[in-house]
Amino acid sequence: MPLLPPDGALDLPGARVRSVGVSGQVDAVALEGPGIAARGDARDLDEQLAEHAVPGAGARALAAALARQNLRPVLAVPLDDLATAPGAGPVRGLDGEPAVELTVDAPPDGEGQVILEVDAAGVVSWHWAAPAEQVADGVRAGLEQVFRIPVRQLDVPGDGPPGEADRGLFGIGTKKLLQLLRYPVERVAGTAGRLLVTAWESHHRPYRLSRLDAPGPLGPDDLRALSGLPTLLLVHGTFSTCGSAFDGILRDAAFLARMRDRYGSRVLLFDHPSLHVDPAANARWLLKQLPPEAELVLDVVAHSRGGLVARALASGPVAAEAARRPATLRTTVHIATPNAGTVLADPKRWGDLLDSMTNLVTLFPDDTVSVPLTAVLETVKQIGTGVIDGLDGLSAMTPGSQWLSQLAPAPGAAGEKTYAVASDFDPVSAPLPVRALNVLVDPFFGEGNDLVVPTKGVSHAAGLTVDDTLVLPQTPAVSHTTYFQDEVVRTRIANWLPQRT
Repeated sequence: MPLLPPDGALDLPGARVRSVGVSGQVDAVALEGPGIAARGDARDLDEQLAEHAVPGAGARALAAALARQNLRPVLAVPLDDLATAPGAGPVRGLDGEPAVELTVDAPPDGEGQVILEVDAAGVVSWHWAAPAEQVADGVRAGLEQVFRIPVRQLDVPGDGPPGEADRGLFGIGTKKLLQLLRYPVERVAGTAGRLLVTAWESHHRPYRLSRLDAPGPLGPDDLRALSGLPTLLLVHGTFSTCGSAFDGILRDAAFLARMRDRYGSRVLLFDHPSLHVDPAANARWLLKQLPPEAELVLDVVAHSRGGLVARALASGPVAAEAARRPATLRTTVHIATPNAGTVLADPKRWGDLLDSMTNLVTLFPDDTVSVPLTAVLETVKQIGTGVIDGLDGLSAMTPGSQWLSQLAPAPGAAGEKTYAVASDFDPVSAPLPVRALNVLVDPFFGEGNDLVVPTKGVSHAAGLTVDDTLVLPQTPAVSHTTYFQDEVVRTRIANWLPQRT
């Protein structure tokens, strides 16, 4: 591999690599092109991810999801023996930090491209081409794209599980693999050929209100029959579905038996788009399914953003917009709800949000990871086309956002109860990739968090009164996507919900 000196540059097959205060070994291997046999299939990527410490099951899930969503590797750029050299020259990255800069050919018409970075510590990150006004002279406008990959070298604390060979000091940023991925841009009417998550969600994540024990959607007569009767409603969060988000509950036969004993057939799942519309729009859709005279009496178990949907269901202004009565929330259980928002929902942090979610589903894989991962990849693709509008479901969760500030508190019926479950993720004895992810994410928050939502913000927010809060202990660590795998959480939910209806 050729040597890349600090503040130097190399012309390699398919890419020009420039150092910004970094030295190391670098190469470029074309995986697609004239006369090149396809070498970027899912199996190859699976093996490459695993070689960089991504757990085997997660590596297979990510490689398979990339293939399904038509994200194909066209160029691999391995980086080794990376060393940062602060002050090694006058040129620095956009944030004044060491970086590696790749200049590559722009994709053909009808395609987009992004870079997937795989660090030797086992964490992955997404990168998009820099805007034209931020690239150096000499780049052929419209014919080339420039990607800047920051090189952060950080210690990963903790001992790791027995038998793990830790990489010790500078466990992050000493070796990387950069994969340039291309994908077709679907043509959507009125979007100048750019892919929109709106179109994808409308087709693949439509609204659906169904019973736990019945596959079909509820009709008007079913909903009319629920009027005035206590009903348990499960509401999922961003990128997810009820089947994926609540998998830990849906696999717990004892928990489900207790719910059926209390609610009979009145256990509902509310699937809804979570990216292109805000939680109030989700609530209005559900309320509009009800006959005008119907009274919806709910006990809600909500994960993440789903708790905001639940609060919107009980909001007078939201219900007025739907020309329906607000729902009566007897009991609401917020599991990791960003009631005070999350910094990762700020548009400036969407890359960090997508990184965190991608890592969570690869580091904690189960049978449902393809569901949130698919939505994450579609969002990655949209941002890769330069379109950042139309993601109202994300921006609504920004701390201090207009949407959160206008979320009116529920009137507060007699006997109404609100509970919360939160986690401060601190995996001191977890495998290296998990600890590395925590090291990268914690600085974004500056406070306790579960890698997506701040711990305190689940139960402390304007217009919210919580009767009891369960903050999970740091051992074993529970992340944003693993709450329902914890038996303590499931037991507490069952005990908080009314014993009789």
